[in-house]
Amino acid sequence: MGEAETRYDIVVEPHGHFRCNQCGTIYNFTVDMKQHSAAELTGFRIDERNVYFKGICDSCLSNK
Repeated sequence: MGEAETRYDIVVEPHGHFRCNQCGTIYNFTVDMKQHSAAELTGFRIDERNVYFKGICDSCLSNK
């Protein structure tokens, strides 16, 4: 998920990730990957789709 990180995820269903920039916690969330497409890639073979958000989690925001 990061620039120089390797992580293994036990969740095998399609899902997205949110990483808190303050505490570093990674959260899984449900996402419909079929909704994410790019017309510019028509004719390409897509091997993997990822949804990855970064920000501040609700717990860290509550502690401010």
